[in-house]
Amino acid sequence: VIPEYTSQLINDSGFITVDQLPEGGNISANTVNLVTPEMYGAKEAHILVNGSTGGIHAAISAVMEKGEKILVARNSHKSVYNGVFLKELECEYIYPQTDAKRGINYAISPEIVDKCIKETPEIKAVLITSPTYEGIISDIEAIAKVVHSYNIPLIVDAAHGAHLGFGSSSPDNAVKSGADIVIMSLHKTLPALTQTGVMCVSGDIVDYKKIKKYFDIYTTSSPSYLLMASVEH
Repeated sequence: VIPEYTSQLINDSGFITVDQLPEGGNISANTVNLVTPEMYGAKEAHILVNGSTGGIHAAISAVMEKGEKILVARNSHKSVYNGVFLKELECEYIYPQTDAKRGINYAISPEIVDKCIKETPEIKAVLITSPTYEGIISDIEAIAKVVHSYNIPLIVDAAHGAHLGFGSSSPDNAVKSGADIVIMSLHKTLPALTQTGVMCVSGDIVDYKKIKKYFDIYTTSSPSYLLMASVEH
């Protein structure tokens, strides 16, 4: 006969799963707020151990239903398009200005965002990249005001912007500028191990329970504690 407490440690496969017990803190499922949300001005902060990709997939899935339309910056990372594919969404594209001589994209204009949503009122969310790989930062505060006037969420892929807002001469990060979900790769611009990131959530438009649901779906149940420790450090 297995003692009652011991039986709690054994799952259906016969393996001991101490970390998933309430007494163990369920560390693998509780990566919320290992990074203090106040650091970025967020209500919640989810640690990512499979890069910004997992956060982008979770964000898109949480705010969109199958077949809906999303407004996406055409200079987005491939993880955005994979997230669109996973939910079978229809994309409306917004194009940044370009510098043909240097071969880089410039910022997304709030006026163009407004124009796109007016022309396609079925749009249910907006997703842009800021800063870009080249360091171009869009006016997130102005874009957020436009997007929120239509009562839809703004997702910002800020993979290269985890360092923003920490210095007196640094621009504010996208969270403090009003975006609803901001995904940042900590390993790109801060001293954390490769694959680490954070998904910050704010505002009253998004469903926090759905974000947690899809975060759990796209995140491994066996995250590397070395990665999470590097984030805390």
